[in-house]
Amino acid sequence: MPIGSPKPALAKRVDTMHKYLTTTAVSFVLAASPALADETDIDQILYGVQNALNAVYAADGGVDIDQTATNAGNIISRGPDSLDDIYQSARGVGQTATNYVNSTDGLYDPEGPFDGFENVTQAATNVLNSLSMDSGASVETIRQRARFTDQEAANAVFYDGDSINIDQTAINAANLVNAPTTELTEDVSQRMRGGSQLATNDAIGDDYFDDLDDVVQSATNVANSVSAMDVDDVRQSIRGSDQRAINTIEVYDDLRVTDLDLNVQEAVNAANLISITGDGDDLRQRSVFSEQVAYNMILGPDVYPGNPDHGDVVEDVAQTATNVTNSVSGGEGGTIIDTIGQRSLFLVQRAGNLVDMGDSITGLTQDATNAANIAQFNDLGVGTFGGARQWWSGGYQTATNVVAFGLGDAAVYDLAQAATNVINSLSGDDINDSAPGGTGVAVSQVVDMSGLSGQLAGNFVSFGSEDGDGLTDVTQAATNAANLITLDELRGVTVQDAYVQQVAGNVAVPNLASFFIAGSGDIVNLDQSAVNAVNVISANELPDILGATDISQTASGFQLSTNIAATTASVSGVTQAATNVANSIGMPSDS
Repeated sequence: MPIGSPKPALAKRVDTMHKYLTTTAVSFVLAASPALADETDIDQILYGVQNALNAVYAADGGVDIDQTATNAGNIISRGPDSLDDIYQSARGVGQTATNYVNSTDGLYDPEGPFDGFENVTQAATNVLNSLSMDSGASVETIRQRARFTDQEAANAVFYDGDSINIDQTAINAANLVNAPTTELTEDVSQRMRGGSQLATNDAIGDDYFDDLDDVVQSATNVANSVSAMDVDDVRQSIRGSDQRAINTIEVYDDLRVTDLDLNVQEAVNAANLISITGDGDDLRQRSVFSEQVAYNMILGPDVYPGNPDHGDVVEDVAQTATNVTNSVSGGEGGTIIDTIGQRSLFLVQRAGNLVDMGDSITGLTQDATNAANIAQFNDLGVGTFGGARQWWSGGYQTATNVVAFGLGDAAVYDLAQAATNVINSLSGDDINDSAPGGTGVAVSQVVDMSGLSGQLAGNFVSFGSEDGDGLTDVTQAATNAANLITLDELRGVTVQDAYVQQVAGNVAVPNLASFFIAGSGDIVNLDQSAVNAVNVISANELPDILGATDISQTASGFQLSTNIAATTASVSGVTQAATNVANSIGMPSDS
């Protein structure tokens, strides 16, 4: 895959996240709106506290438990009718949605197993401001504000015996406009300031006799989201806010699948999202002094010589941690956008996945992604203020995947780790400076990683030996990218300017006991790829404009890419690629 191409997995995740977040299941708590005149103005203002709590304690465990905790404030659900101006404001609001199930006594049960659960479904949802409209409706201006708000959605299952089929979903949403088949012909403004969103899911075992099968955990936070057909001017801003999505599984025996294909942990944070299927005028997004943390953990006992071995097998797990700020997504049917402006200042993004347990691991996928200032479209027309402006400064991104074992023997089979950081990416068909009065500047991308700023993408796996096996069929990919453009035709002056500090690395080494005492197993079929890229353009056509210099690329700073693999045994089928790219323009050949 060419360096300049957008990562397919990233593009798919961003598109899937748009659809998921903008249709997040909040309408089920809402009644139908009453009949309103077309000229109706609506102001909704919310203060105060909302708490929703469900709790079950069953010493002998249980079967078929369904818990739903929902808080909703400032909700408008409209059919195919029209409205005038909408103003929704939540200030100083606290929302807490909690679901709790427990069978543990906190004691070690030497005779186990005891007290497990089967078929537990938990859904915790908080929504502050929401407007949804059907096809044929229309609305004038939309303003949504969330100031100094706290949202916490939490699900927890504490089990003291073999448990199966645990499904947990935690969602926090601040400002939502869900009108995928509606034209928003006037201004849309969404702001979140001084807010906090925490979405957590926990499945915690009690002792060494507690197997866990078929677990699905999904934690999602979204600050501002607009989904529509055509839009005019859209402004989204998040400032001084933090988003944390965390999933935790703690199992002291085996983690397997029985009825499902995979055990799943998915943590997603999204700051500013715009998804349109039609055309857009002026789309601007800003993230300032904010933090996003997406993390998935599977924890268990340390296994070491002399410690009881109760299996500690991990099989068929998918972990996905994703942070996105400032994302514009256009439909495939011919989206034309006049202006895109995206700015991220002092933004921290941390995405990570951890597995710290196991006597053996089979079929594990870990995917950690951070994305800032991403735009996908069909055509971008450059007018008086047109073009695309992407600016990132003063923050950092860390994407990490870790598989670690205490001190005992352990083997890893079929492991895929991908750690990806992206800043400033444009992809589409054409950018064309053909509008009357056009400035000629089609694209400006700026990245400043001075000081403590930078990008770190890393994958780590440690292993021991199981019948001579150490690592078998393992893939590690670490990628940092800044200032990417992937188009069919780029017409107009393009400026890419970056000072970068990029580190991409992959490590596969024995754990301490294996390295110094017992010896580690063989490494068979290991693929390691570490890539840093800055200022990359891929286009089929780069037409000249009035004989002027059309493209300017400036890069400085440092890039480090590295791959390390070690064992006390033998290796077979090891591929390593360490790549650094700065200032690249790729075009297909004429042949």
